[in-house]
Amino acid sequence: MKTNKAPLKTSFIWAISAAILGTMVWATVISIFEPLLRGETIDQILSLIVYSLISGVYFGGFIALITVIPYSLLFYGFLKLASKKPSIDFYKKQVVLTSFLLALPFTLVVFFSYVLPTGNLGFSWSDGFSALPWVLISAWAGILLPRFIISSLKPSGNEVAT
Repeated sequence: MKTNKAPLKTSFIWAISAAILGTMVWATVISIFEPLLRGETIDQILSLIVYSLISGVYFGGFIALITVIPYSLLFYGFLKLASKKPSIDFYKKQVVLTSFLLALPFTLVVFFSYVLPTGNLGFSWSDGFSALPWVLISAWAGILLPRFIISSLKPSGNEVAT
């Protein structure tokens, strides 16, 4: 009888590593790249880099932490699907695309969290759209990088028969 523990364990490891790597990417992007695009100087960025990185890790880490369980389930479903249809995740290009698609639910939830009215505040489309690319990059990188680092997540097309 087959057991589902291995894909479940793998999906949880993937979700944890995606949360950690995504948080690291988020903190870096928010601390360095986003201020550069806003027009801040290198001196301004360096003067606040430690505080920006810490706040990025706290904010991104908290959001990533609460998504570990839902994403473990999403990854579990994806791994089960990929085991039945290995052709959807055979080449590196497909891994990049499927990782992008897997990043979309998280990105959309965060986007709508920015956009939807809360309390006395109305819709905040500008906040949502300004955060959207950074959230997408962070989530995508967080999901994609473990695919090339963790051996059980590597694309099946890159395995060598022995």
